[in-house]
Amino acid sequence: MENTNITEFFIGVIINHKGEYFQSFAFHRGNSWTTDIKKAKIYTKLGTARARVTLIYSWNKRKKISEPLVEIRQFFVSGFIDLDQSERITLYEKTQEKQRIEREKINARYRAEAAQREYDKAQAELERLSIKLKTINGTQ
Repeated sequence: MENTNITEFFIGVIINHKGEYFQSFAFHRGNSWTTDIKKAKIYTKLGTARARVTLIYSWNKRKKISEPLVEIRQFFVSGFIDLDQSERITLYEKTQEKQRIEREKINARYRAEAAQREYDKAQAELERLSIKLKTINGTQ
């Protein structure tokens, strides 16, 4: 379903002079810049992106790196499409039902085994007491 009533909102990334995108903080784990836009950090608020640009500038200034300023690249959304998720929900429900049935089978098997163990224990106790009773009755 396509909607023609569009509300504008900000979507942007930070890009440096080399054409690399800011991906995330990379303290002690490598580079913060990537050439793959799919790995780039997406900002949905202009103020947050601007704050990050200021922070990157201060890092460079503190490290005495004379790189050009980084920029914010804004993307424009021309519309949207609602994706039908009914198949996914149906599959989820079927999977949940199969898992419930499997859990019930496992629980029933466990209860049956526990009951069998209790029965065997009771049989052994009955046999022990029967022998004891016979020995008591036989000695009198």
